[in-house]
Amino acid sequence: LLGLWWFISSVRTYRDTGSHTHRNNHGGCLETTLKLVVCVCAGIAEVVSARFSLMPSEGNDNGNDWQHVTMYLLFLATAVFDIIESKYGGPWEKVCHLSYVAAFFGEASLFFSHLHDRNILDTRCHTLVALSGFLVGASLLACYSDRNCIVRTCLYHSLVIAHGLWFLETGFILLSPVSVGVWDSNSDEHAMMTNVFFCWTYIGTVAVMVMVCGFLWRGRRGTSHQREQNQFLLNEMD
Repeated sequence: LLGLWWFISSVRTYRDTGSHTHRNNHGGCLETTLKLVVCVCAGIAEVVSARFSLMPSEGNDNGNDWQHVTMYLLFLATAVFDIIESKYGGPWEKVCHLSYVAAFFGEASLFFSHLHDRNILDTRCHTLVALSGFLVGASLLACYSDRNCIVRTCLYHSLVIAHGLWFLETGFILLSPVSVGVWDSNSDEHAMMTNVFFCWTYIGTVAVMVMVCGFLWRGRRGTSHQREQNQFLLNEMD
């Protein structure tokens, strides 16, 4: 949802001004508040689930819990840097940008260590989550050198949206009662189908983004035509 919001804001800014600034199209106070609330609440829940213990114990998978806590802390850091950047600006804008890079690279690295003792289907789903996370981080790093490039920014937004959608699909494939009996967790063929679904997810994301761009630019043409008509009427009145 945040990726879709960033994308629409970026395209509208570029449409109206002919220029684009990566950070200025993030969701401001609302986005920062959302990240703070989600990361803090979810992080506390994971700590409670780990029974406040760093070391694993019988019947308690602390490793996964603390990896989740670390992921939440990484994205909590982006919210903190959002606040600092909005208050002080200047070089903090670059630091804030790099905090997003670190968050996605860190998240992807942690997901790769989630692959131990899992079946084929589970491993493949987590691998694709990690892969998409690395791609988001790489696209963000590419934006760092030229944060006004709308093409690089749209690529980053498309990967963020696809990354989030694949999270949902992974949960549905592995945990949904509807998928019980449909997916064979130890089947190579079923694991290969997750690759297909992942590609379809990204293709569908790009297709929707193209349609949104078309709708927004069509609106601009309509607005420009209306301005021309208004200017013509004013000239006639003069």
